[in-house]
Amino acid sequence: FPSHDTKAEQEEIDYFNDTYQSNPNLSAEQKKAILSALKHWNDTTKVYLSLQKTVDIVNLWESLGLIAEGRAAQVLSNG
Repeated sequence: FPSHDTKAEQEEIDYFNDTYQSNPNLSAEQKKAILSALKHWNDTTKVYLSLQKTVDIVNLWESLGLIAEGRAAQVLSNG
């Protein structure tokens, strides 16, 4: 799945994943959703782009500016 991201996007996503728990701009609910998605991804051997958890995390990345506007739809359509 990371092959769908540019190098810069992947670096931003990796940094975010390592630091989101201490981000004061995220609510506890958002942090729980991110943790759940990351745990799901760590246990996954294949990413299904139509799976709701995948859609949610890719849309979250876009909403947080980790990927450019419009990239979520582009990434999710490349399945």
